[in-house]
Amino acid sequence: MTTFLRLWAALGLLILPVAAAPLVIRMGTILPRDIGPDLVLTRLAQDWKTATNGTVQLRRAPAGQSDGEAGIVKKLRSGNYQAGLLSVTGLVEIEPDVAALQFMPLVFRNWDEVDYVRDHIRGELEARLAAKGFVVLLWADGGWVRFFSRSAGFTPDDFRRMRVFTWAGDTRQLTLMHQMRFQPVALETDNIHQAFASGMIDAAPLPPSFALGGQIHTVAGHVLAVNWCPIVGAVVVRRDAWEAIPAATRAKLVPLCEAAGAAIRAEGRRFDEQAVQTLAHGPRTVVHTPTAEQQAAWEALSTEVNPLVRGTLVPGPIYDEVQRLLAEHRAQAGTH
Repeated sequence: MTTFLRLWAALGLLILPVAAAPLVIRMGTILPRDIGPDLVLTRLAQDWKTATNGTVQLRRAPAGQSDGEAGIVKKLRSGNYQAGLLSVTGLVEIEPDVAALQFMPLVFRNWDEVDYVRDHIRGELEARLAAKGFVVLLWADGGWVRFFSRSAGFTPDDFRRMRVFTWAGDTRQLTLMHQMRFQPVALETDNIHQAFASGMIDAAPLPPSFALGGQIHTVAGHVLAVNWCPIVGAVVVRRDAWEAIPAATRAKLVPLCEAAGAAIRAEGRRFDEQAVQTLAHGPRTVVHTPTAEQQAAWEALSTEVNPLVRGTLVPGPIYDEVQRLLAEHRAQAGTH
């Protein structure tokens, strides 16, 4: 009888239900580790785990900077990654209309305008991304692009006398720089520091946080505080991976993602301002604030650039919608 009971117990163990493996969403990003926005993503991953009792887990993929955003998009399409935190540079590989949030030099003046436009067109952009197989979990941004240079520059004409970095492989950006009568030099991002040090380039439009991380300020000690364009992004997930999560569970994750998006935007803006302050108080960098006359020169360039951007960097219909929304917002705010 004892032997029989042992055998019965052993068989019982064999038929005990086995806990299902968690559904893992692997997320690719080039965002540096241990800065504010990255810490928000870490908290979001923990929130997902808690809210789903570990059944759905968001994990940052161990991708290196060499992946690049185009590389992340390729891995999303192949299924190696299920999600990605991408700037507009990567998102336009999926949906060109997203360019309207970033590829419009000198159009947005401040974060209020960025928020107003994004909030009004996000539904349209999210629908277009969904049609391409991707669901937006949250919207993010990470500061303004400013001009770094080896010698002081204050107006567009000052920078037209300089050799200015532009991203290699983007012929539309290169063409636009030529049309604005700049002297562009197309390089990979990893080569910016050496290009400054060797004199290959004299100026580059860069986010201050990126410049600090890459020590660009040590070879380009002048920064012009003109808001060239915002860095905007989003976390997207493959629609098939998202829909593999039960609907009731997705309903728990959506508000967590919205809250994380607000936190990432706040952290990105704080980090950007902190980077500018660090540069301003550094021994080797001078941050120049343009005068009213100098700012007017940049606004005049904006008027010149607008027709060049429409239909090239940004599809015409979404470009027109952004301009309409900006005019509407400025009328409401009394800041024509």
